[in-house]
Amino acid sequence: MTLAERRPRQAPSIRFEAVRKAPRSFAWLSLLLSVCLPMALACSSGNRVGPSPVAASTSPETITIRKQVTASVLVMPDSSDPSSVFDRIEVFPRTLVLDPREGIELSAQALGGIGQPLSDVKLVWVVTDPKAGSITVDGQFKAGRSPGVYTDAVSVTGVQRSLEGVRFASESVTVTIVGADTPRELTDVAIVPRDLTVLGGQVFRLRAAGFDEDGLVIPGVEFVWDVSDPNLGRVNEVGYLAVYGAAGDFRGAVTVTGIWGGRAVSSTADLTILEAPEADDFLNVQVLPQRFYVGPGDRLALSAVALNAYGEAVAGTELRWSIVDSRAGAIDAYGVFVAGGTPGVYTEAVKIEAIAPGGQGFVTAVDYASVVVRADLTRRLDRVGLFAKTVVVEPGGRAILVADPMDDLGGRAQNVVITWGALDEAVGVIDEQGYFKATGPPGIYHEALEVTVRQTNDDDAQSVTRSETVDVIITGSLVSVSVAPALMAIAPGHAAHFSTIGRDQNGILLPGLVTRWKVIDESAGTIDAFGNFTAGPTPGYYEDAISGEVIQTIRGRR
Repeated sequence: MTLAERRPRQAPSIRFEAVRKAPRSFAWLSLLLSVCLPMALACSSGNRVGPSPVAASTSPETITIRKQVTASVLVMPDSSDPSSVFDRIEVFPRTLVLDPREGIELSAQALGGIGQPLSDVKLVWVVTDPKAGSITVDGQFKAGRSPGVYTDAVSVTGVQRSLEGVRFASESVTVTIVGADTPRELTDVAIVPRDLTVLGGQVFRLRAAGFDEDGLVIPGVEFVWDVSDPNLGRVNEVGYLAVYGAAGDFRGAVTVTGIWGGRAVSSTADLTILEAPEADDFLNVQVLPQRFYVGPGDRLALSAVALNAYGEAVAGTELRWSIVDSRAGAIDAYGVFVAGGTPGVYTEAVKIEAIAPGGQGFVTAVDYASVVVRADLTRRLDRVGLFAKTVVVEPGGRAILVADPMDDLGGRAQNVVITWGALDEAVGVIDEQGYFKATGPPGIYHEALEVTVRQTNDDDAQSVTRSETVDVIITGSLVSVSVAPALMAIAPGHAAHFSTIGRDQNGILLPGLVTRWKVIDESAGTIDAFGNFTAGPTPGYYEDAISGEVIQTIRGRR
């Protein structure tokens, strides 16, 4: 993390202690390195990597590593050319006359604006009338069993993706089924929904549907309902269930029998009976938070939520705030609390009353919140905030770590001592100001550094200690690089961006890499130093037309 991202740490109430001290002569160098950390280039997914020679260093202390990446370009034809624009679909054959259950293969051709075939259009076949038959994704159609004329029963839709968006067109075919009508048979009956949930004392309408062997609904099926245990309830001839039983789960409790065409098919469903809510449970209110800590004169906005017996918010609820113990403080009509000047613990000092309209008039509910007014203004340490949970440095590199002691309200705690230490001594050293120097080899060091914050109050029993750990990543040498996109589809004269990403031997993303771009095949277009590519005027596929040299410079450490 750079120095520019740090805040000054001059609070007079904070002292520092060092677990492992580094020489103070490194302080000026740490600041300089933090300011001069390079920005990482934008990065994305991969491509193949060329050879990785190590170039001669500019000095005995500096190493430069170079790797090559390439990308291909597909310059698309101009979409204003009518020959490439998807215009319509032709279906063969145009009409279908079939016997019941007969099969036939359909085909379709997507055409451009001047009538030429197109190969970049995806075809989707569907049957809009299930009685006409069924069709597969590749156009294999099978007629249904019922004779008749089914207008526009089969449809094919073509979808073309272009630089300007998605184009589509559709065509339909009429199906005529000739011959004798094949009788439909009832093969399945389903209760809707499959698992029934009702309330005790409720009257619930049961529903069912009958299906033939093709999965089509058969109208006019007669349904006969039955309940396995009369103690659970009673159902009449049209499917109204009156629930008498106690709460519980009952398997196979409801049975329906469908009768059609001299054939009977049955199905069962489970029944869950829920206990009906009592009137007293209709409205519940809860104040948030139910217990809070403030200093004398502090302000805090409270909130409340009103729910019915099903856990749903109750519309039209009026909330009334009041103070039970005036020593705790005062509260306005909007729930803004102002603490009093007398320290102490005030149990259930704040009252919230919810009033909502109900079936028999208005229903009310009450809740309370407790207040603790602290004896002093010292903000009690609750947690340690870190500007970065992970530090990324080069071998021998430096970084400045900053920790924030925070109270439970997110404010800055006072009267604290901050101590930094290295849990993994192989990673490096850190001094009392949080200046870290990496001394270990490249790698990922989990929980390598630790910061401990201790808050001391007048009473030693009230002292609080909190700790947090920091991961350290020491980057290594450039091993793999990739370019994105590996294949760019672009219209003539249009612009787009290429980017690279590099990783070391541990798969760690490397910052500070420089990429030098060039176009190998100038017919593809041009590219600037930042990876911004402009396509040339000639459509075509240009393989490995873009070249990028990714450079890592590793400066020596003394």
